[in-house]
Amino acid sequence: MKRDVMETTIDELYDAYLNVNTREEQGDDAKQNKNDNIYEATSYFFLERLFRVFPFEEGDYLADFGCGKGRVLFMASKHACGRVAGYENNAARFGVLQKNVAQYQQRHGANTIFNIQNTDAQSAAIDDAANKFFFFEPFDVKIYAQVIRNIQKSLSKRPRDAAILLYLPDGDTMEYLDGADGFQREIHVDASLFYRDEAIIHMRHFAIYSNYPMLDMVDPYFLLY
Repeated sequence: MKRDVMETTIDELYDAYLNVNTREEQGDDAKQNKNDNIYEATSYFFLERLFRVFPFEEGDYLADFGCGKGRVLFMASKHACGRVAGYENNAARFGVLQKNVAQYQQRHGANTIFNIQNTDAQSAAIDDAANKFFFFEPFDVKIYAQVIRNIQKSLSKRPRDAAILLYLPDGDTMEYLDGADGFQREIHVDASLFYRDEAIIHMRHFAIYSNYPMLDMVDPYFLLY
């Protein structure tokens, strides 16, 4: 029986347009090793908002640590980011990522340079041109701290304006970055979830840390959804 068009999800529509498959599927909860994590994709709706209110400029280079099947990379490319890097530890997931990159470029051309690597985040070589770093809490704070130190070394080697973009950050991650040299918390948006028993849960929704002032550049409340 043919499925009603109204049942088509936002994820399916975006994936179809981008010519990729980044949705969560059966088996995505399998872990390859102790540092691996289950697959959970960043909201397309959120990324659409983020890259509209915090647009890419000429020369921008976004790196996604724990990039999964590449959703953030493709949305960055769609919003005119000229270079993207994705680091994914899970071999099976990386295979899907490779296929997605090929299919995306086949349909949308080669306006974005893709650098994807099957490696763990703390071993990833930070390109000294990268200036935007995206995290969806893919690993524990000890590994995260090593990645931040690698970024700091790159920025020391080649000083430049840089921003760290955190989607659904936990308390340990933000506490570490609050004490890290060179970065300041510029934007932090909390979302409140209401339940039937009227209890309210506050969830750290999104945060941006940067080594340059940017409060006048982004309206944080536009990122709520």
